[in-house]
Amino acid sequence: MSRPLVRHVWVRPAYGVGTARPGLVIGWRQVPSQASGTLWQARVVVFDEREDAVNVGWHYASELVPIRSEPPGTTKPGFAAYGQVLH
Repeated sequence: MSRPLVRHVWVRPAYGVGTARPGLVIGWRQVPSQASGTLWQARVVVFDEREDAVNVGWHYASELVPIRSEPPGTTKPGFAAYGQVLH
């Protein structure tokens, strides 16, 4: 089975201030970096509760924490797949 193109993630707060927010990765790109040559960024859809708005933006991969999320109908009864952090 191929990996889904959309992935659930936690987006870490900027500068460590605030709380992580749930998001959906909808794309990837590489950007130049003087230190390492290139870095990965993800295009992420995030709901901002403070502004009651949906934001789409680019976030560095280091700001994201993957969340395990199974497609509907694939989990066992009584098992909550959403919200489990991958290690």
